[in-house]
Amino acid sequence: MVTKANAVSADPRNYQLPGKVAMWFRKKGSTSYADWKEFGNIVTPSIEPLLTYLDHWSQRRGQRSKDRHIISERSAQFNFAIDEINLDNLMFMCGYSGTPQANTYLRNNKKNKTNPQGGNVIDLGETNIVGASVVVRDVRLENPTTYTLTTDYTVNAATGEITIVAAGALDNPAIEEVNIFWQKQFTTQSFELWPGEEIEGEARFDVFTPGGLQEAYELPNVVVKNNGAITQGDGTTWKEVPLQLEVLTDEDGELGHGHVVNEADELP
Repeated sequence: MVTKANAVSADPRNYQLPGKVAMWFRKKGSTSYADWKEFGNIVTPSIEPLLTYLDHWSQRRGQRSKDRHIISERSAQFNFAIDEINLDNLMFMCGYSGTPQANTYLRNNKKNKTNPQGGNVIDLGETNIVGASVVVRDVRLENPTTYTLTTDYTVNAATGEITIVAAGALDNPAIEEVNIFWQKQFTTQSFELWPGEEIEGEARFDVFTPGGLQEAYELPNVVVKNNGAITQGDGTTWKEVPLQLEVLTDEDGELGHGHVVNEADELP
């Protein structure tokens, strides 16, 4: 006789692809629901229990035999990668637990441009550059000539336009192309890279399979940390950030709780 329990446990729907896999994290000390942060799209999640066993061996009867096998150490890890990157995820990746600070960043750029000769304009295609950072050289790889601001060219920092000065050194048909270096300043939110901090908190991991097993995990005490090399992507793949949740015991000595959502009594 096949029991209902056996039929449910062998239900092939449990092998369907998950319809929703989500990981949520809230920093230690947070109590507001608004403090929960979702990691974004989760790639290749895995749960790894880490158990250390202590064996006892007895030789009372002449032959050494194992008569005890107990767990002496226990922990767990959640390993996963994310491919939807935001400020929170980047700070997790870099081990920063504080609040990002308002800051600025100077981005370097350079382009080769055709020399339009004296009185004509080179448009960099970028506005609000740092005018003092503009350097114009010829395009030779070795010992290039660096030209002089105001004498050979002028810069309109607001429009990103460079005007070649008539009768200056660049007003020369023999110089067909020039290399231009400049910087642009951005307003940023900055944080320290890998300051040696632990990012502690609590986490929830949901796996909701349509029509099959729906499971969830509560992890009241975890540490978020980087878990490998960060792949930037190459135009055919997504940038991925590997992370790990180190699962620690809570104040009751528990690593967490697993849940399986109740299904309907009748099989379809």
